Amino acid sequence: MLWLTLQIISRDFMPPMEVNQIKFGTAVEIATIMPLSWIPVVSDHTKHTKTPLKTTALSTLAYTITSCWMYSIGLGAALVSGKSEIAQILALSGVSIVGVLIVVTSTMINTALPAHSTGMSLHNIYAKLSVKWVSILTVVTGIILATILPVTQYEHFLFFIGSVFAPMIGVLIADFFVFKQNEPQKSVDVIGLGVWFIGFVIYRVLMWQEWETELGVTFPVIAFTFGLTILVRKLINK
Repeated sequence: MLWLTLQIISRDFMPPMEVNQIKFGTAVEIATIMPLSWIPVVSDHTKHTKTPLKTTALSTLAYTITSCWMYSIGLGAALVSGKSEIAQILALSGVSIVGVLIVVTSTMINTALPAHSTGMSLHNIYAKLSVKWVSILTVVTGIILATILPVTQYEHFLFFIGSVFAPMIGVLIADFFVFKQNEPQKSVDVIGLGVWFIGFVIYRVLMWQEWETELGVTFPVIAFTFGLTILVRKLINK
């Protein structure tokens, strides 16, 4: 990252290029989904620490700084190269084969964390499942999908991730901070699952209708499921 940063700041910007522009809300949505999808991954590791608040705060700070840095590199690389395709940007930036291999290797290492998190999540649901083999199956499935699916479908996949995680986070925030619930032994939370499903459907409908705010769709859906969780639980517990 440091090398790429030095490469960018040492070059002049190219003239503005004609590209298919996306809405500001869509850009915010894509940028929001990425860290949102990492929350379960971070939780799988911070749950073992003796200082969860401090560890989570430092993890959040490190992720925020690094993400902003990488987004700045991407923006700068596009401005310097005058291109929007990543392959063309890498070619014009002078990245060698060794550099590409480093990027690929770091991506593979980075993929191991969410793959392990998938294994942990399914193991929590069904204890007989092996974390190791589920993780391996996840990696193999990811490789196959990355090989056969066009890269243009990646954005749709990100939105699907958002539709799953946004309502889930809304429910979790309400349960943990408002109702102080922490019941890992509970097999199924019917109320939470129902509210999550409503949030999931609303997210998909909003995306289908191409409705979004300047903050995207994720934040409104989180706020909605947060409020709905509080309302439903209080009505049922009366």
